[in-house]
Amino acid sequence: ALPISAPWRVVLIIGIPSAAAFLIATIIRRWAPGAGGANLARVRRAYGQDPNVLDARTVTATFFLTPVSLGSGAPLGPEGPIVVVSSGLAAGLARLMRLPRRMVRGMIPVGTAAGIAAIFNAPITGVVFALEEVLGTAEKGVLGGAVVAAVAAAVVERALLGGHPILPAPAATWSDVR
Repeated sequence: ALPISAPWRVVLIIGIPSAAAFLIATIIRRWAPGAGGANLARVRRAYGQDPNVLDARTVTATFFLTPVSLGSGAPLGPEGPIVVVSSGLAAGLARLMRLPRRMVRGMIPVGTAAGIAAIFNAPITGVVFALEEVLGTAEKGVLGGAVVAAVAAAVVERALLGGHPILPAPAATWSDVR
């Protein structure tokens, strides 16, 4: 790798995140205005008011623009984008099967539980997260679906990755007392 001089380093550190933010904002504003804003808040709004908040454009924009955002240095937590994508896919499948609106709405926390269970390899955490962050209560019909979805997602994740983490973290060492 070629060493980059100090002035160019500053330009790149400022320029790359700025260009990525401009690109993301332009795409969202023109193609998927529903994808702007906080991810979890959008999922809560979809569950509480209108499941159509998680439309195909919003889910697609979140899926493709999240790596661009993370790659440019934006501090996104892993649960935000996965919650939008998994909830949106679950609600979209329910719409595709022409299920009643209340069932489409009920698929939102089911997708949330599956997404969290898969990304963290923690099915119980997926269910608790869906109950706590999306539902706010334990609705009998949705709770069973969330449990089944979370366990199925964890089984699929383990089958695909063999129980190994996607991004293994090296052991931390202390080399300086400061």
